[in-house]
Amino acid sequence: MDAILTDHKLDGESGIEFIRGLRQQGVTGPIVMVTASADPEVERAAYEAGANKVFSAGRGDFSAYLHEVLSRV
Repeated sequence: MDAILTDHKLDGESGIEFIRGLRQQGVTGPIVMVTASADPEVERAAYEAGANKVFSAGRGDFSAYLHEVLSRV
């Protein structure tokens, strides 16, 4: 697996729970979460769960970061 991209809002669980589960299963690759929420608590929780990068509504250049990550693959 090269990288995982997830949203914060998923069916049945949050992206934060998804990330936490992946890390508990031993996934070591980069995980990026995107969210429409501008709540810094969501961002903090995602990093604590094991996200490598979080893009919140209106903050950060997602397309530039995604291009950078994919260029390494």
